[in-house]
Amino acid sequence: MPVTAVPGFNGSVSVERGPIVYSLRIGESWSKLKQTGPVTDWEVFPTSPWNYGLFANEPFEVREMPMARQPFGDNPPVVLQTKARRLPQWVMVDDSAAPPPMSPVSMQRPVTETVTLIPYGAARLRITSFPVLGPEPAKK
Repeated sequence: MPVTAVPGFNGSVSVERGPIVYSLRIGESWSKLKQTGPVTDWEVFPTSPWNYGLFANEPFEVREMPMARQPFGDNPPVVLQTKARRLPQWVMVDDSAAPPPMSPVSMQRPVTETVTLIPYGAARLRITSFPVLGPEPAKK
């Protein structure tokens, strides 16, 4: 199945492969707020960066692993990897990610990183709409 980029809000893209939508794999820190009988309230915070933009023409590497008993658990059977860049100007607002900045986004950071996308159903913290990175600003 091909990996496709689906256009979205502010020129962002979501990534799909067949019927599955993919989200950024984000590290998690869970903290118990309170317990009332058998019910527990939790809060979860990111432990890894989440504010990435994707390159318009960068290919995705599809990695397939054996199917676990729970396919949408911590080790999903299919993940995607691609190159991306952090966007420090994309920040949190009211404890959530702000809407993605208008694409194309100027690449102000020279560092390119490899990011992993996992099926949406396996992500408890989700970034699913990614800004598209634009061309480098002209040097003066």
